[in-house]
Amino acid sequence: MNWRFEETAIYPVLEARKSSRGDALEAEAEHAQIKHLLSEIAATDPDDDRWKARVTVLAEDIRHHVGEEESAGGIFAELRKALSVEELKELGQRYAEEKGARLTEVVQAN
Repeated sequence: MNWRFEETAIYPVLEARKSSRGDALEAEAEHAQIKHLLSEIAATDPDDDRWKARVTVLAEDIRHHVGEEESAGGIFAELRKALSVEELKELGQRYAEEKGARLTEVVQAN
């Protein structure tokens, strides 16, 4: 899943629901932490011992985040409760379109 898509299309839906607001806010905080780690890694020389430590923490954070999203009571399960089948299909279509557009951007940039 694309983090930008989650932040703009999924988390707002879940934040609007009292039952899933806390989970959505936690997921957004995890995204912020992951982005911060990525910027630290980019600014650290790979020969620096802190580089490997930061990459290890990043991998752990991502595994944790994805595990929470995909668990039985996670974000995606909450999303299935929050939206109708038609709304889920529309969301899936929007995701596919955005993913295709981003892939096109990457190809054109290279």
